[in-house]
Amino acid sequence: MPRAGYVFTPQAIETIRGLANEGKSAAEIAHVIGSTPASVRVKCCHLKIKLSRRGRPSLPRTKPRHIADQNLIIVSIRPAVYAALNRKAAHMKKSAVDLAGTLLEAVVTGNLYDTVLGGDE
Repeated sequence: MPRAGYVFTPQAIETIRGLANEGKSAAEIAHVIGSTPASVRVKCCHLKIKLSRRGRPSLPRTKPRHIADQNLIIVSIRPAVYAALNRKAAHMKKSAVDLAGTLLEAVVTGNLYDTVLGGDE
């Protein structure tokens, strides 16, 4: 899981605000942005974002979520890889999430699995 400093990007904070307004719990929001419920609660406290207090179990990490007409896939990458992706995205004036989505779409639509994975997969 990425370190907390990398998780709370401006886009993630926008997502948090939207999900909190929908009444989602800290656990549900943490699942979507790839953080922990405790970190989400602390960040929301700092930003004065009100969270739902209903106790709901965390969703399994492997289950895709459909939110706001977007299919979301939650992935975990090493902090160094995320930092590099974030730097490249900033250079391109995009979010890391948008760049990752664009890259994944290119692999899928171009059937580039073997090219990207070295042909052994």
